Amino acid sequence: MVAGCVPYEEDRWRRVRIGDVGFRVVKPCSRCAITIVNQETGEKGKEPLRTLAAYRKVGGKVFFGQNAIPDGAGRLRDGDAVEVGSLA
Repeated sequence: MVAGCVPYEEDRWRRVRIGDVGFRVVKPCSRCAITIVNQETGEKGKEPLRTLAAYRKVGGKVFFGQNAIPDGAGRLRDGDAVEVGSLA
């Protein structure tokens, strides 16, 4: 989770640094059905894809988040600072 951002701000990110690792943000992430499966029980639900589909659907896919490629090796740790380098 990244605090202090407006909803879906990551749609405009092109570069980001998490801790000591830089990333290129390359494309939106289409969500798979794993997001509707309770990981403890295996039970399938409808959320969050149903709600996201109401306003984040493009070409039959529901998008939420971004795919990013690291600039090099490094270690990410819980609590690392996130710094946005450039916007679209």
